Amino acid sequence: GGPSTHARIASPSFLARHPSGNIYLADSGNHRIRKIVPVDAGGLTGTTRAGPGAEVQVLRVGLTGDGATSVSAIRYTLSDLDSTTGLATSDIVELKLYESADSTFGTSDIVLGTQSAGLLDLGSETTLTASAISTPGAGLERQYIVTVLLDSSATEGHGFKLGFNTGGLATSKGGRGFGFAASDSNRVLIDVVAN
Repeated sequence: GGPSTHARIASPSFLARHPSGNIYLADSGNHRIRKIVPVDAGGLTGTTRAGPGAEVQVLRVGLTGDGATSVSAIRYTLSDLDSTTGLATSDIVELKLYESADSTFGTSDIVLGTQSAGLLDLGSETTLTASAISTPGAGLERQYIVTVLLDSSATEGHGFKLGFNTGGLATSKGGRGFGFAASDSNRVLIDVVAN
């Protein structure tokens, strides 16, 4: 156990990837099997339809704590679709950063920070800074989730996509998270009749 930055590997002899995404390394010189938990990120999948006033999960970045690394911000790019829908910051009230024990936004998640839509620069990388710093304990897996709260008068038919650059989760030990490109096929569409 312990952070990977303290691991001393001697004579690695085999590497395997588990379906969960974890990587196992046979460290023959130390007579150990090392478990490596990647820092992953996920965004929108397919088309999500959301009504005005809805709060929609748009980004998730996982991190396994070491008891010392703290999370202070997350960087992302939110933009209109390639076939422009007319998205405006007035369609959005705010974005929120949550800490969660699982990968799905829920009522028991802890709000770490909020960002007014007025600070959002559509199509450019934006930083959502945490007002409460999160330092997960050693071995605790945490998910950092970004949601978009749509305005109650958001325009039907407007839509957006979200991208995340590698290292976009800002921590006390540098950027974390594997990036992904924004794509029109993975998007949120504002739909007045959505439930």
